[in-house]
Amino acid sequence: MDRKKIIRKSIKLLIPLLVEELTELLAQEKSRIWTRPWILRRPELGATNTIFSELQLEDPDEFRALLRMTVENFNTLLENITSMIQREDTVLREAIPARTKLQVALCYIVTGISYRYLQAFYRISRAAISLLIPEVMEAIYTYLESYLK
Repeated sequence: MDRKKIIRKSIKLLIPLLVEELTELLAQEKSRIWTRPWILRRPELGATNTIFSELQLEDPDEFRALLRMTVENFNTLLENITSMIQREDTVLREAIPARTKLQVALCYIVTGISYRYLQAFYRISRAAISLLIPEVMEAIYTYLESYLK
């Protein structure tokens, strides 16, 4: 047999095996976890909807001690920067609320706590936290720019 015939036969034998292998790889890709299940429970169990909502209503002094800001100042700041930091929900996932973003950023500034602890407390991925903190800080700076020298 000549070399071309051997190559053609080899290709004919390999194609079904490659198709099968690619099909298995694609099936594995589809079953990959997009978000960790415990992070998906943010709306019910994250700090924004549990401890901070309680503190806002029942113990504003403790709220101020934690975020170094009164409830009124927090709400004013939130109103003024929400348009800069709030994203739209998509088919794939809900956007992180502006209130939560602001709380995470303030908590980070006040305490210097690690992203890992912020992730557990607020139920937001570390990757998202690393993006939202600079975004929120820039929005705060933009809002307060006229007050700063």
